[in-house]
Amino acid sequence: MARPKGSLNSTTILAKQAFQLAFDKIGGIEALAEWARENKTEFYKQYARLIPIIDIQNNNYRFVIQAPQPAVTVEEWQQRHPEVTLQ
Repeated sequence: MARPKGSLNSTTILAKQAFQLAFDKIGGIEALAEWARENKTEFYKQYARLIPIIDIQNNNYRFVIQAPQPAVTVEEWQQRHPEVTLQ
């Protein structure tokens, strides 16, 4: 039986869990902070990918989030979430 459209692949879930466990085993946040101090440029590149970008348009602020290519189209997402209005 195929998984429902839009649901996470069990391999993806297991991979994320494995990375979390490995992160914890190699020192977690303290090890990341140490690496960041030694590799500031690379750290800021990676960090910049995670934070929203402020886009000033017609004197209004809106947040644009950089994200991977979505698994569904905007139209499909809107059909699944009619309660949300996109601008």
